[in-house]
Amino acid sequence: MVDGPARFQNQAAVTASSRTNGSETRAGVTTVGGVEIAPGEPVGTMPGMLRHETKAVPKPRGGAGRNAVESGAAVPAGCAPWRSRRAPRWPRRAAVLLLPLCMAAGAQELRDVSTFQAWRVMHEAAVSEFEQHLAAHQLAGVLEPHELLKSASDWRRCDAEPYAVPPPQQWPSVLSVLRLLGELRKQGILGALTVHSGYRGPLLNDCAGGARGSAHLRTFALDFTPLDGEDPTAPLCRFWREHGRDWQMGFSRYPSGRLHIDTAGYRSWGADHTGRSAVCGAG
Repeated sequence: MVDGPARFQNQAAVTASSRTNGSETRAGVTTVGGVEIAPGEPVGTMPGMLRHETKAVPKPRGGAGRNAVESGAAVPAGCAPWRSRRAPRWPRRAAVLLLPLCMAAGAQELRDVSTFQAWRVMHEAAVSEFEQHLAAHQLAGVLEPHELLKSASDWRRCDAEPYAVPPPQQWPSVLSVLRLLGELRKQGILGALTVHSGYRGPLLNDCAGGARGSAHLRTFALDFTPLDGEDPTAPLCRFWREHGRDWQMGFSRYPSGRLHIDTAGYRSWGADHTGRSAVCGAG
C-alpha cells in the first residue's frame, strides 16, 4: 500500500455538521473535526477539518448517482463531493476521508498520494488484487499506483472518480504498456513523468471527449507529461519507427504537449486524431 501523510480506516461515523475546532477525547471516543472515531481506531492528519463553513450537498445533475455525503451531512462551501454515476452509494464515512483532501484542493484538481490514499479505502479489494497482479509479473515498480490508476483530467467536470482500476480482462494490456514504458526508460528516452489519464470507463471516456474506440477504454493507454521539461517527441518517434511494430505501439503528441502511448496497434496520429496529422509521419 502506498504510504501517505494520512492513513485512515473506514469505520468512522459522521456527525450532521463539522464545526468542532481541534480534537478531543470523551468517554473513550475521539472527536476530530466533529467526527467521532471508535476507540482504538487510528486517525490520520485531517487538514482542513477544523472550523469550516458548510452548506447542503447539491443534488446530482439529472438525478443520476447518489451524493457521497448522505442526507443530513454537510460539505465545505465550494467543495463538490466525489461521486460516480455507476459507483454504489458511498456511506457517510466517505465524507470523513475525502472532505479534508477536497478542501485542501480548493478549486484546483488534486490527485496525489493523499487523495489516492483516501480513494483507495473504498476500493481496497480491487486495488490490492490489481497490485498483486502487477507484482506477480515484476511490474509493480514501473509506476506508482497513484499515477497508474488516474482516470482522466476531466474527472471533476465529468462527475466521475479521480482514479479507476481497469477491468481484469484488460490487465494484460496494462502489463504490455508498463513493459513498453520500462523499455523507453531503459533506453533513456523517458524518465520521471506525471500521468493525466489511464483507464477510462465508457461514461468518463465519452464525457472527456475520448474517441469511441479509444485505447483508454478498450485496452489501456497512458497520457502523460515528462517532469524534466524536455520534449521527447523526436526520440519517441525514432523508437516508434524502429521498434513500434514489435510492440504494437500507438504514439501521439497532443497540441497541449501531453504524450500518449499504448500497445493497441502500430499507429501514430496528431491533432485531428487521424494518420494524416501523425506526429511521427508515415511508419
